[in-house]
Amino acid sequence: MKKIKILLVCLLLTIAKNFAYADELPVSTEINLSLLKTELKKDALGLIAKTVPKLNESAYFLTDKMVGYLGPTVEVHTGGNDSYESILAKVSGFMMPTPPKDTTDGKNEPDFIRSWLHVLPFSLGIESDTTFDTPVVLAEFGWTPIGPRTKIDPNNLDHSERFGLDPTRSFGLFAQAGYKFNQASDASQTGTTNSQGGNTDQSSEKPDKAIARIKAEIRYGFNIADAIQFIPSATGWYDIQNSVTYYKIESLMRINLVNDNKYSLDLRYNKGSGAPNFNKGDQFSTGLTIRY
Repeated sequence: MKKIKILLVCLLLTIAKNFAYADELPVSTEINLSLLKTELKKDALGLIAKTVPKLNESAYFLTDKMVGYLGPTVEVHTGGNDSYESILAKVSGFMMPTPPKDTTDGKNEPDFIRSWLHVLPFSLGIESDTTFDTPVVLAEFGWTPIGPRTKIDPNNLDHSERFGLDPTRSFGLFAQAGYKFNQASDASQTGTTNSQGGNTDQSSEKPDKAIARIKAEIRYGFNIADAIQFIPSATGWYDIQNSVTYYKIESLMRINLVNDNKYSLDLRYNKGSGAPNFNKGDQFSTGLTIRY
């Protein structure tokens, strides 16, 4: 398993090297390397790597009544000792009904600036821990709102971001359905476990069974001066099959190291690992994040 983790890290760093100097990337990537304090109070080295589609108007699907987009999303959490571990790989996109038209000054065009927008995200992919003992094939459909832009500050574009478009301020409701496979060599090692540690599976979802969840997430960040952000977030799941709730709460303080916000020092606390293990433990981390 250590070899697999090393290969994953090498692959991600190779991709980062190949894309870091590209003029126009099809995706946005974030890599975080941190020192962790795990649920069992052990020290560990952790890696978080995220790649999401970069919104590009030339790639939109446009009709008179709908706007759409499609692209790949990959998110990897891994580390040493009993640190949180998960892998998410999916094709994700959204559809968005066009808003009412702006008829001022004879424009007669959809008003994407001053209207509330209702985005309908969807995805199909795989979520698992790094052992791949019980991978989940999962489909998701949801709703997330985008608020109107009331002002544009040319001297500080961060203050011009709209709720829902700003990555630090968003809300969403989702329905998830899929199937949890059993790939473990020993069936006794799958499913809910009483083992200790942040990387153990504490989900009530059983292998070789269908799963169904309702998910809600909210994130609302604050700027403390220009160089510091405080970004609390919470995600909750309701396991319909087992009538169980899960949660993940995160408190992130981000200290930007350069003016373009591509490098930051992140201080992070997590209560709950989230999908797929839904571990209830605590984890603290301090690390460097690179975005491009």
